[in-house]
Amino acid sequence: MLGKRLPNFLTKILDELNLSNELFLVADKKVFAYCLGIRKPKIYISTELVKKMTRKELKVILAHEKYHLKNRDPLIMLFVTTVQLLFPFFPFISDLIRNYRIDREILADKEAIKLVGVAPLISTLKKLLNLEVTNFAFAVGVSELDSLEPRIRALVHKDLRFQKYQPINIVISLFSLFIIASFLLIPVRAEGLTVCPN
Repeated sequence: MLGKRLPNFLTKILDELNLSNELFLVADKKVFAYCLGIRKPKIYISTELVKKMTRKELKVILAHEKYHLKNRDPLIMLFVTTVQLLFPFFPFISDLIRNYRIDREILADKEAIKLVGVAPLISTLKKLLNLEVTNFAFAVGVSELDSLEPRIRALVHKDLRFQKYQPINIVISLFSLFIIASFLLIPVRAEGLTVCPN
């Protein structure tokens, strides 16, 4: 815990979810909940989030984050984001990563539904849409704005067709691949160099 002692009701929720030593409560006016860390990931939530949510909504958020914690999603997201940064000429990679991230969020939602139920998850997602939520790079969390719409569709309509690939990104990626392959395959000849002996 950072800055504040855990309230009793939050300690109870953590005990129920077997997360007793896995949470840091951060004294902050921003609204956030995320899982972060490489070797020993932890869940971080803000005091402001605790104020805005009901107990069931907090439980659903923690159950969602537990999925990320258990599956070491912060490490995976660090890796895929690094790949994305190393290959900026392949925007198709960004589409793949976005789809992967949304898929992980939907799986975390399913885990939360198993543990808490669907109604608290729906009310949590609705609240998050109306709040100014802070997101952090390399962190995975319940409040990622670019994933909220597909997750709500998956819940309400059982619509899992969230995968989007921009045709322009495919074209740019193929063109970049062609250019790089051309440079690698064209033989380099050095002509006209004479070495003068001393």
